[in-house]
Amino acid sequence: MSMRRLAAGLLAVLLVLLPACNPAPQEFAICLAEGDVGAPVISMEDIVSYTWATHEIRLTEAAFARILALQVPVRGLPFVARVDGSQVYAGAFWTPISSMSSDGVVIMFPLGAQDPVIRIELGYPGSGFFSGADPRFNPRVRAALARAGKLR
Repeated sequence: MSMRRLAAGLLAVLLVLLPACNPAPQEFAICLAEGDVGAPVISMEDIVSYTWATHEIRLTEAAFARILALQVPVRGLPFVARVDGSQVYAGAFWTPISSMSSDGVVIMFPLGAQDPVIRIELGYPGSGFFSGADPRFNPRVRAALARAGKLR
């Protein structure tokens, strides 16, 4: 096997194994789980503040515009919450016009919202639809947000 083919093969393997959305070390990020999985949809730089008790995230205007530009189908748009590049929990951006329920973690698409705030919630159309343990209170997420001075 030629060196060029070997190098190309190793590069292909590395690209498959490396996480597509890899926030900076010790940082919290929300990344799309499918499709355009390059840069985080929400990075630490996009977060103005994170209210721990309600999981409400105040975003920069630019980040909020990016969220509003997402194409969220009625089945949701899957995301992954990551700290330091590793998955902490999964969920989906969800549209309030969906007739489908969700038993997972959701970020409601902010239809008509003026305030650049989103909330990470449990279940849709309400928390009664959620099943499992609440993953949002992960100590790694809290520590990353506290280190960055974003925690409220």
